Amino acid sequence: MEATKRNTPIDNLNEFLDSVRGIKKTGSVSVISSEVGISIEKAFCDILKIDKKELYSVLSGYLQLITVIKNQIKVNIKNHDKYVSQLDVLERAFVSVGLDRDVSVFQSYLTEKLITTLDICADNLDGIDDLIIVPEDVLDKIENQISELIKLLEDSQIPQKVSKVLLHKLDEVEHAIKQYRRWGINEFEQVYDSFLGGLYKHRQDINAEENKSFLEKLNSFMGVFRTTTQTGKDILDTSKGITDTVISFLE
Repeated sequence: MEATKRNTPIDNLNEFLDSVRGIKKTGSVSVISSEVGISIEKAFCDILKIDKKELYSVLSGYLQLITVIKNQIKVNIKNHDKYVSQLDVLERAFVSVGLDRDVSVFQSYLTEKLITTLDICADNLDGIDDLIIVPEDVLDKIENQISELIKLLEDSQIPQKVSKVLLHKLDEVEHAIKQYRRWGINEFEQVYDSFLGGLYKHRQDINAEENKSFLEKLNSFMGVFRTTTQTGKDILDTSKGITDTVISFLE
């Protein structure tokens, strides 16, 4: 397994803000590369390497990121009000500053106090046990298994209504992977539990003998997928007992 690269919400936020702070100022305007007087809209698009039409969606993602970080701080850091208040300032910057204004206006919100606060938060959250960092090779393996499962599902004897449920659950896994890769937001625990719930709800509609090949692949998939969750990290006896094999779970 390849070395694990940190990919958390606060890592992603700090990386973006560092890029924004790195835009140099010339007089009353700002420059990125050789351009002078760059707007917030163009600066953000250049940094993120996206089109203008994608910007509002991405900015919405950063607002979600700030909310996630606030919640992590409230749960894991004592005397968190002073940290949350600086994130409130950053949130206002994203919401209130017009995209047509010079990027230096947004930069003015990125004070040393705010940046130092985020660095302290990142250091404190770095040691939190329940912030799971998922290696890229594990994500690749899950994606490959999803493709294989979809093909097997098409050739299986599983009823159509159950097949639709499983396809929807696999879509949820793919979305969770995209969220994690882009933002460092780990939703795998909820998606894993949802997948198990859907499987259990329709367990009587699945003939284990007729669909052995599919269920064996599904069992392998769930084993890998479980490693992305807190359950998989801790190997809790309560969950291990029901997820040792998909076939026994269905029984």
